[in-house]
Formats: sequence, structure tokens, C-alpha cells
Amino acid sequence: MPGADAMRNASKNAQPQMLEQVVRLQEVEYQDGDIEEKLPTGIREVDRVLTGGLPFGLMNILTGKRGEGKSTEGSMLVKSALENGYNCFIYSGEMKKGDVRKWLDLQIAGSNRVITENKGDYDVYRLSRQNTETIGNWYRDQAYIYDTSVVVETQKNLLDIIETYIKQFGCRFVLVDNLMTAIDLTDIGAEKFERQELVCKRLARMAQKYNAMILLIAHKKKGTGMDENDDVLGSSEITNLAGVIMSYGRDTDIEDSERLLKVTK
Repeated sequence: MPGADAMRNASKNAQPQMLEQVVRLQEVEYQDGDIEEKLPTGIREVDRVLTGGLPFGLMNILTGKRGEGKSTEGSMLVKSALENGYNCFIYSGEMKKGDVRKWLDLQIAGSNRVITENKGDYDVYRLSRQNTETIGNWYRDQAYIYDTSVVVETQKNLLDIIETYIKQFGCRFVLVDNLMTAIDLTDIGAEKFERQELVCKRLARMAQKYNAMILLIAHKKKGTGMDENDDVLGSSEITNLAGVIMSYGRDTDIEDSERLLKVTK
């Protein structure tokens, strides 16, 4: 048996045990901003402000008023992700899956391949069957969309589905359009604003855990102050969880047919 002095010395010289959730800062890999993985938005000035584009490993937010083109801009970012070799998962709670594909295909094809048909009071835009087939074959194993028309006996949590497609199908770009409809497809039981916050917390953790980029589209409420980030509809905690926040919509200083994209965080 060790003597009392030996036990005292052992106790005195014992080293504290590190906890699993804590590491020495020196052991953390240095992140050089110039080599951080980012997705170009395709808009030169925005990419300049963001030093290369939207960062991975974060939940980013695109906000704006209803009917001003948030979903269209979200589709443009899906296009950018596909062109840069990323697999994508899309959830749209407002557009039918056929409409999501149509707008994405039109953006991928470019204006020179778009066929315009005048219907009297309005124009209809479409692509040739050959072009739609070519585009579809190009992103066949790269792009996946949640089918809101499928009704199953046991509805699976949307958040679980997103995580499955990140892990098993390599979908490192995720578009969630939009928060208000997405929370209804989760099994989180709480008051509305608390559910929004809990959903965003899990999305933010997923983005960090898998070094994915999750782009969340959120409606904008009527302005309440000088800080535009306070105008994101929902819990005030949502904007605190976001990496980059962009505001998209009309502006009095530009033509009505144009849109302004601002980086607010």
C-alpha cells in the first residue's frame, strides 16, 4: 500500500483532465480567410463584400417581402452550387416541384435558349424538350427535391430527411424555402416562435457538423427599426444563429423590374 506521503504527492502532481467538448486553441486548425470554402453568388459586388461568396459550415439567410423574388434568387444559388460541383437538396413549401425545376432549368439554360411565347396579355417561357432532357441528365445525381405531394402514413421529420441527404447523398448545399412552411413538417412540439428557433438551431448545427451550407429563406416583416436584421419574420434568435444575412427585393432607387440584394450581416 502506498504511504500517506506518496498519496499526497500523487494528488499534488495530478493533471486536470480535459473535457471532451474542450480542446486547446493551439490545436485548432488555423482558418485562412483566403482559402475558406465559399460559394460564389455570381454577383460580383456581393462576392467582393463576402470575400468570395457565401461560407460553408453556416446557416445563411435570404430574406425579403412576399412576391419580390426570394425564391428566384434562391434558385440562382442552387444553379451556382450545381455548377461548382456541389450536390443539392431543395425544400420548397410554396412552389410545386415542377415549377421549381422549370425555373431552375431556365436559369441554367440561359436567355439564348429560352423560347418566349406570347399569349396576348402575357408571355410564357419554356425550353425545348432536348434542352430540358440535357439539363436533367446533367444534374441527375446532383439535385434532389422534397416531394410535398407525397402523403405517407408516417410522416418523416423534414430535418431528419435533410440530414440523411447531407450524410448519404453528399448534399452540401441545402435550400429551405421557407421557414414558415418548413416548421410544419417537423415533430417539434412547441409554440410557433419557439419551434422556429429550435428548427434554426438544428439547421445551424447540421451546417457546422457536416461543413454544409444551408440557405434558409425567410419572409420579412414590416420594418420596425434601423437594423434590417430585426425585420426577419419570426423569432429574434433566428438572425443570431445565421452566418450571412441577405435582403432581396425592390428598392425606390432602382427600376421596378430590378431587384436589390443587400448583405445585412
